[in-house]
Amino acid sequence: MAVKTIGELKRKIIQTKNELSALSNDQNPIPELINSTNLLRANDFLIKTGEKKSELLTAYDQYAKQLENTLTKIIKIQDQLKKSVKKRSSRKTARKKTKRKKSTKRRKSAKRKH
Repeated sequence: MAVKTIGELKRKIIQTKNELSALSNDQNPIPELINSTNLLRANDFLIKTGEKKSELLTAYDQYAKQLENTLTKIIKIQDQLKKSVKKRSSRKTARKKTKRKKSTKRRKSAKRKH
């Protein structure tokens, strides 16, 4: 099965909910029909709603998994960015210390010349 995007999964969930709602609206017994016919219609309704509910659960499951995957990727990226920022900040700190040492040495050598 192809991996679906979060948007596709959300559209599937909305579509299935609408289909389930439409099925529920059609479920009123028809007084002109005999009881056995109404029971057959009710059974057919239960089968269709059961299938739609299964589709809905599957879509929600896929949606949740896709969200978890996306969140995992975001957390990894966040960790990488934190490490990168720490490296850059430690490099800047090291450069500042090196510059201070050089400027201190220059001052000392300048004082000696005078």
